[in-house]
Amino acid sequence: MRAARLLSLAVLALALGGCPGGGDGEGSALEGGTIRVAVPAAQTGVDPALAPPYTGSGAQPLVLAHTAPLAYRHAGGKDGTALVPALAARVPEPSGDGRAYTLRLRPGLRFANGRPVRASDVRHTILRARALGPVGARLFAGVRRLRADDERGTVRIVLRRSDPSFPHALAAAQAGVVPAAAPMQASERPLSGVGPYRIVRVRPGRGYVLRRDRAFSLQGVQGGLLDEIAVVAGESVTAQTDAVVADRLDVMTAPPPPDRRPELRSELRERYHEEPALETRYLQIRVGGDGAAELRDALALAMDRPEAARVLGGLVRPTCSLLPPALPGAGEPDSCPWGDPEDHADLVRARKLVEDAGALGRRVTVAAGPGDGGAARLYARTLTTLGLSPRRVDGRAEVTFLRARAPVPDSARFLVPLAERVPLVLDAEALLTADELRATTDEAERARLARALDEDLVEGGVVVPYAQSLGTVFVSGRIDAANCLNVHPVIGVDLANLCLR
Repeated sequence: MRAARLLSLAVLALALGGCPGGGDGEGSALEGGTIRVAVPAAQTGVDPALAPPYTGSGAQPLVLAHTAPLAYRHAGGKDGTALVPALAARVPEPSGDGRAYTLRLRPGLRFANGRPVRASDVRHTILRARALGPVGARLFAGVRRLRADDERGTVRIVLRRSDPSFPHALAAAQAGVVPAAAPMQASERPLSGVGPYRIVRVRPGRGYVLRRDRAFSLQGVQGGLLDEIAVVAGESVTAQTDAVVADRLDVMTAPPPPDRRPELRSELRERYHEEPALETRYLQIRVGGDGAAELRDALALAMDRPEAARVLGGLVRPTCSLLPPALPGAGEPDSCPWGDPEDHADLVRARKLVEDAGALGRRVTVAAGPGDGGAARLYARTLTTLGLSPRRVDGRAEVTFLRARAPVPDSARFLVPLAERVPLVLDAEALLTADELRATTDEAERARLARALDEDLVEGGVVVPYAQSLGTVFVSGRIDAANCLNVHPVIGVDLANLCLR
């Protein structure tokens, strides 16, 4: 029986590029069953316009019921950030001035209630997402004009200015298409959508149930294997971890408690995964006065990356690069101006720079947000050994612990805002690189420019990356993790690909 199931999986993988559940309507020995997936209680809503950002959140289940015009390729690493058609017939190209996109729908699309999908539905979805939720507001803030032609099945989108990253917004959960009749207010009831699953039961604030539509078939859009997916409000991470270990809960994406992670890594490594997230932790260093350059370099050198990774519970990897590994242009530089990320801080060199700056005994203010307090305390102790006098503050500080992320997996949307915040320490060539990256549409050129801008920002000593954040996925023993567990760089755990043993 096991051999037969593995043979079925191999056939599916060959047909679908390695991902079972392609929505072709054919049966499989891997199909069937029900699982329970935990999401934060605040993310149990069923309105895609109010969906949270993708990774590690409650957005991914909604995508199964509300397909967007575009989607991300089912692949790992950088390949997983590539856009592919979903409800759209193709990925739209920008106009000559880069400000307009024409989106054409595939013919014959229908909502779960049987009603045809029209271009006006897509227009309404974008307007609604922009009006109702903070994520949609960011994604579609640059849209100046929308015109739908239901007869031709096209939507013309005109932006306020050129933005090569805009098509990524059309693959977001918030772009999951709903009917034009959907109210311009948050809905606690399921809205009709297009996808391999339908939302059939809702318990406000507690979760909902997705039921598979076996008739669903759309080329390039992955179907599902499970009959039902119950989305439930997550309890404490300790309770969730215990429930997954005991097979009472099947999927959790919240990080398990720090004291449980060593056990999971060693004894349940088939079921527990830590993967790079689309987030980088960095220091923003702003100092002035005499000796500012030497002091800035000393403050950058003082960050002990391996020790910070330990303090942060191992859910980060030391880095000297701003771009997360999945984004085009990412990669560790040949040499890091602040030392090898895997080595401890060079405190001898840092102390010498403090002395050269005439800063011994100088007060240095340090600020950190939630989740970064442990790293900030470690850093403050290090500054003390350098002869400085660190002081923790709220708000503006000379050293601030921050996290870089973007609403879409695009290198320009990740890096350019950082470059715009530190123009005084970047040379003219680096600022030109940022402008070119924002405007260029050629993928190879964008990757090259992103890598160059990443290195320029790091060398400036104002934006100093120290850790690449990791996301977690922990599944129960009921899940066939060896064959059906996919962790995508953008959407996180691929629920459509999951199957039971």
